[in-house]
Amino acid sequence: MIVLALGKAASAMARGAVSALDGLAIAGVVVSPDGARVSGLQAVAGEHPVPGPGSLRAGQLLLEVAASAGRADLVLVLLSGGGSSLAEVPLLGCTLGDLQAVGAALLRSGLPIDSVNTVRRHLSALKGGRLALAASPARVATLVVSDVVGSLLEVIAGGPTVPDPTSAADAMRVITDAAIPVPPGVFEVLRHEPGERLVEPGSVAVIADGPACAAAAA
Repeated sequence: MIVLALGKAASAMARGAVSALDGLAIAGVVVSPDGARVSGLQAVAGEHPVPGPGSLRAGQLLLEVAASAGRADLVLVLLSGGGSSLAEVPLLGCTLGDLQAVGAALLRSGLPIDSVNTVRRHLSALKGGRLALAASPARVATLVVSDVVGSLLEVIAGGPTVPDPTSAADAMRVITDAAIPVPPGVFEVLRHEPGERLVEPGSVAVIADGPACAAAAA
């Protein structure tokens, strides 16, 4: 089994999973603000609220380990708040500096977090279902713990394993309506996004979501 934990509660969730799965061969990655170690898993610290070099290392490692999964493997993805900046990989055509500039401007704008994450998802090689795509053809199950109002799964940690209900045009609209200054490369990435659905509804099993499910990680 492969465990990929991402977010402010990643270490606690991963420890709970390792304990509950005692006796099984487990590999994986834990991405948290402090890089706390969890037995049997690789630990990486990412930056928050704007992604930094640690976030880039974390995102690359998550994609690498996900891609190593085989058809017979189960990839258990543990998500919590803060994950959208703790791990990041820019899409081709963007740089980490581009994402930092856009992310900082979005946060300063006071826009709702769902609008901020709409833009982030369409500039990321990790978000919007792309982590699940990297793990294909393995089975993917996701456990979410969140304090996001309404628990919109695509918002939590950027929705790395769930379908993205938004489009590049939506992201462009957020940027233009709020007059967010962005590097030229960002517009190019958004203009040329194919727009195909990366993850089909129901292709990833969401085990639980919402604040009441914190106990499920223990």
